[in-house]
Amino acid sequence: MSSRSTVTRFTRRASLLLLALAACAPGDAERTARPAARVTSAAHDTTARLDDFGDPVSLAPAARIVSLSPMTTELLFSIGAGERVVGRTDYDAWPAVAKRVPSVGAGIRPNVERILA
Repeated sequence: MSSRSTVTRFTRRASLLLLALAACAPGDAERTARPAARVTSAAHDTTARLDDFGDPVSLAPAARIVSLSPMTTELLFSIGAGERVVGRTDYDAWPAVAKRVPSVGAGIRPNVERILA
């Protein structure tokens, strides 16, 4: 028996197993869609939402944002949240004002100490 036929046989069996597992996954009809609940409290300026388990979670608005991707930095400045950005990656080049924000290193390996400071 050659090693090539053994590999082919293993590949076929693994493919069949993956296909069987995919067939056992719940279909769209079995999923229950829950709309996200949102309650805003004017007194504390917090937003309450339901998590995946249905438990309420209260969140305050982000005051300080560290962006770890150039696309996120561009979006934050585009929506007017640029004044909250306190950290960016080395690769953020747009908008030009983003270059004034201190860098926390590369997006994949940021300097955690700079982020926590």
